[in-house]
This record gives sequence, structure tokens and C-alpha cells, in this order.
Amino acid sequence: MALLRSTTEALAVFGTLPIDLTPSPALWEIKCVGLVLIFVYAFFKFAWSYRLFNYVAILLGAMPPAQQRDTPAAEAHVLRTTRLFEAAGRHFNRGQRAFFFALGYLGWFVSPWVLFLSTAAVVIVTWRRQFASSAWRAMGS
Repeated sequence: MALLRSTTEALAVFGTLPIDLTPSPALWEIKCVGLVLIFVYAFFKFAWSYRLFNYVAILLGAMPPAQQRDTPAAEAHVLRTTRLFEAAGRHFNRGQRAFFFALGYLGWFVSPWVLFLSTAAVVIVTWRRQFASSAWRAMGS
């Protein structure tokens, strides 16, 4: 929001660079609004995952006693809890990815080519962290 409020000052800074990277004020504001939308999306994903993790904690506390673990009601409770846990993790993961891709999006403030390169870098790093990391191997995947 500070970038959006200080459009003229930011464009003046870009104007002092040795290469012409100065966008129009309207394009600058569109870029800022896009970044704000990414952060708003991330905020709501994190807020929702926080709430779901609280629900999971409540359901874990309400788990049936060990002597009732083989009953249909206990099995249904475990399934509900694990589905909620999965949903909470998915929303948290999407909030994190929004922040990661906001870094890539910052490249658009320089040029479309930098946006392409920075987004590609975020995709590669995210993929490596998710599917080619020691944590992934530790999970047995």
C-alpha cells in the first residue's frame, strides 16, 4: 500500500536509473494492486489455516478413549480429524506459496523479462524444496 501511495516518488527513483525502466503511473499502480491482491490472498489462506488448526486441536482433545478406538464412532472421528488436518495444511501451503510467488511477481516492477525469470526461479526452487529435498526423502516419498 505504501508503494501505491508513493507512485510519483517511486517513478522518480526509476527515472534516475541509467536504463529506462519507468512505467506509466497507471501501470505502476496496476502492479502495486496485483501485489496487494497476492498478499490479501496469502493473509486469508493463513488466517483460515490457523482457524482449521485450532479445530484440529479441539478434535484431538475430543478423541475417544483408547478402549473405544475400534468402534465405528472413533474411526469416523479420526477420519474427520485427519481430513481437517489435511485441509489446514493445504491452506497453509497455499499461503506460503503466495508469498513465494510474490517474490517472483516483484520482477514485474523491473520488466516483463525479469518477471519471467524471477517466476521461473521461484518455480524451480519451490519444486526442488517440495520434491527433491531431504525432507521429501525423509517422508518416504
